[in-house]
Amino acid sequence: MAPAKTEDAGKKFFARRYKEAHSEAGIKRLSMAEALEQIVRGDSASEKISKDWLCPYKKELTTANYDRLQGNLFLSGMLVNLLPFLSQRMAEAKERGDGPFGVFQGEISQNEKLLLLRSACCITLNEVLDIWAKTTASKPIRCPITRLYDVARRFFGGSTLYLDADHTPISLAKTGSNTAIHVCWCMVEAMLAFNLPLSPEECRDVVWRSRKEAMTLASGSLGMIVHFLEDSHLHPPHDSAVYPVGDSGAFWLEETGAGLRMRLDPTHIKPFSSGNDLYYTGCPAFYIEGMIERYLEWVLDIALFHNLMKNGQS
Repeated sequence: MAPAKTEDAGKKFFARRYKEAHSEAGIKRLSMAEALEQIVRGDSASEKISKDWLCPYKKELTTANYDRLQGNLFLSGMLVNLLPFLSQRMAEAKERGDGPFGVFQGEISQNEKLLLLRSACCITLNEVLDIWAKTTASKPIRCPITRLYDVARRFFGGSTLYLDADHTPISLAKTGSNTAIHVCWCMVEAMLAFNLPLSPEECRDVVWRSRKEAMTLASGSLGMIVHFLEDSHLHPPHDSAVYPVGDSGAFWLEETGAGLRMRLDPTHIKPFSSGNDLYYTGCPAFYIEGMIERYLEWVLDIALFHNLMKNGQS
């Protein structure tokens, strides 16, 4: 790992280079914030809001691109009421001492701990999503989110794109959430690899101060996110989101007035387009205020609970 430094004058920050690479790939970001706000307020039927939102771009969109944008909008709307539900379930797991807050049996290495904790996080999160889906579906249909959930299920069930991929709203929420959890654990592992002479709490503060990097990554297209994770070696082998990646070299330290923070290395950004999509929205969780931060906060809480942040020692 490189020592802390101020970014070289000729080196662009990640967010700037990331945006440029999307332009170079010929894809444009389409914000769904306004349409999402209308859906959450319940001002009109979700189907109408979605079609109105995409209407100006319809001539430019392939069927797959249209469905992907629509699917992301519906999924984002559904996730709005997940955050308080998720926070409550996370707190209950900690109080019970189960899931990722369970006690390790015997002496195991730090890498083994990281593997088990990633797995426990994903399993717990998937279980919460299943419970949340059943709870949402059982609420009165007059609830805007319940209406949206019903619309989303019908949309996904009639979309060739999602049928061919065998995806439902909940399976997509699980896939995206597990990837977000994976990136959060990568940040913890990077902090461990720097092996700084800091207390666990100070290490936690460095990672928390770096949270914008995860949010910026989530703002990109799926193809660009995946290619960055692969090129920076943050995407583990065998497509497993529970595999510790160790020191990938994807992060570097920056000195700021507020203290040290980690930055993603923009040299791993590669322009990418499937050739089918002209527009992208970014990860649905990116549009939910506090969602990605909550994932990182949860992972950091687990890391401190298990005393992982001890200068890279198990």
